[in-house]
Amino acid sequence: MVLIMKKTLTILSISAGLLLGVVGAAEAQRSKIRYADEQMELMNYRNAVQLYEEAYAKKPMYETAKKAAQAHDILRDYEQSYEWWKNAVGYEEAETSDFMSLLTAAQRVGKQEEGRGVLEARRPQMQASLLDSLTGSVEHFVSTASKKRVKLEGVEGL
Repeated sequence: MVLIMKKTLTILSISAGLLLGVVGAAEAQRSKIRYADEQMELMNYRNAVQLYEEAYAKKPMYETAKKAAQAHDILRDYEQSYEWWKNAVGYEEAETSDFMSLLTAAQRVGKQEEGRGVLEARRPQMQASLLDSLTGSVEHFVSTASKKRVKLEGVEGL
């Protein structure tokens, strides 16, 4: 009887230890992401990017990939931004705005066709009309932005 009690107690101890370890790791992950979010608010984008990437390496999640991509956008590291948007659109939670961001990042690095191919491969259920519409919107935005010319004139008295 004592032997059975010892075995039961040992099994319960090991189970409790494993459970606490898993919960602790998940809490550490959330803590790192919260800290990265604080760094973004403080405009410490390089620190935030590093933290998001570390968090994603430990536990890949949609929100983390999206935040890393957004941080790279702010830093104007478009090559990395494009790579992170490719990760983000691979998740079921991805939204239309994420698809637009991927296509915009692809446009910035000169990989429009590759970006479109990524969406077609990762989102086969996406209707071709929606993909055409998104691509057209990005192309229209880029062409409109590049056509604007501003004439600078001096102000008298300054």
